[in-house]
Amino acid sequence: QDTLVSHIMYVNAQELANMAHVRLCKQASKETREVMEMIVSEVLKTNPEFKTVLVPKCKYRNGKCTEFFPCPKN
Repeated sequence: QDTLVSHIMYVNAQELANMAHVRLCKQASKETREVMEMIVSEVLKTNPEFKTVLVPKCKYRNGKCTEFFPCPKN
């Protein structure tokens, strides 16, 4: 379970945004958020226009959380 693996994925912009909305959420595990932050960082190097889209869903929705148990921030 703790072994590093290589991973290749092909996603379009909408799929990437959906992934970021969920995986950057404070409800996601720390490790999940760290990996998604690395992915976002790499994407923004070539596509800086995605900066406002590749964020947690609550930030994308102007502070509105749709999780069943929202984090204390909301």
